[in-house]
Amino acid sequence: MGKVRNTLQPWGAGQRLLFIAVAAILVLGMTYRQAGGEDDQAACIRSLFSVRYANVVKDRGQASIDGGDGIVFSLSPADQRGGTPGPSIGRRALVILDKGRKVRGLAESFYTSFSRVEKDATTYWAVEEYTGGTHCCTRFHFLAKSSSDDPIQYLGSTDGTMEPAENPWVCKGKNLYFEDSDIRFVHFHIDYAHSRLYIPRFYRLTPSSVTVSNRPFKDVYRDEIAEVNAEIEEKKRSMGSKSSALLRGDGMRVFADELGPLLVQRTILYLFAREDRRAWETFLKDVRSRYKTAEGVAMLRREIEKLLKETPY
Repeated sequence: MGKVRNTLQPWGAGQRLLFIAVAAILVLGMTYRQAGGEDDQAACIRSLFSVRYANVVKDRGQASIDGGDGIVFSLSPADQRGGTPGPSIGRRALVILDKGRKVRGLAESFYTSFSRVEKDATTYWAVEEYTGGTHCCTRFHFLAKSSSDDPIQYLGSTDGTMEPAENPWVCKGKNLYFEDSDIRFVHFHIDYAHSRLYIPRFYRLTPSSVTVSNRPFKDVYRDEIAEVNAEIEEKKRSMGSKSSALLRGDGMRVFADELGPLLVQRTILYLFAREDRRAWETFLKDVRSRYKTAEGVAMLRREIEKLLKETPY
C-alpha cells in the first residue's frame, strides 16, 4: 500500500524516477483528534496512511498512486493556461481506478493529497482538492469500500474550508468523522486578515454517506467558547469606557472595535452547540453593557440566522 509510480519518462531520467518512487512516499502515523479518548480512538481507527502529491510529482507528467485494496489514483496533466492559479503541482485531471477499472473521474483541478483510514470492515479515502482563491478554498472528496470484493463508492465532498485541520480524522462514540472549518462567516462584517469567524465542523462518514454532524461535538464548542470568553473578559478590561456602537457608523458596516467580532464568534459557537437561547441572551447583554447603544444587534441576528439556513450545521 502507498506505492507511488511516476510514469512520465523525461530525457535521461531513469535514476530520477527511482529516486522519486522511493523518496516520495509519506506515511503518517496515527494522526487524528483525540475526541473520544485513546481507547475509543483505537477501537475506531485501525490505521491511517497519507500522501501529499507535491512529494510525489516533481514534474508535470502522469502520476499514479497506489491507495491499497486495488485502488489507484491516476493524475493526468491538464491545460495550465488561464484559470485559477494554484500549487506548483499544477492543474490535473484525476481518475480513480478499482482493480484497473475506471470508477470515477474528477474534474481538472489542483489535487494536493489523499489519505486513507480503516474502520471496522470499511476503508475510507479522502482526496484533498485546492479549488482556488486568495484565501480559500480546500475541499475533500470521500470514497469508501466495505470489502475487497465490493466496488468503491463515491460518498460526496465537503463544502469547502480555509485549510485542512491538522489532524482531520476523528473518532467519537465509535463513529468516524472528518473535521474542517465552517467558513460561511469568515467575511461577516470584517476583512479576512482580522477574521476569527471560522468554526469547527464535523462530517460523519459511513460506508454509504458523508453528512455534516456537529451535534456530538458539543464539548468541542464549549471548549472554544471558554477560550473566547477569556478573551472577551480581557478585552473588556482594556476598553475602559463604553464604545459608541457595535458597528462603525461610516457606512462601511464593519465592527467598530476588536470586542464585536469576539461577541459574534461566541454567539455562533453557542448556536453550533445548540444553545440558542444562551447565544442571543449573552450577545445582547454584553452589547448593552459595553456599548452606548444596542443598535445593530437585531440586524446581525437576522443575518446570522439567514446564513445558518444556507447549509446544515
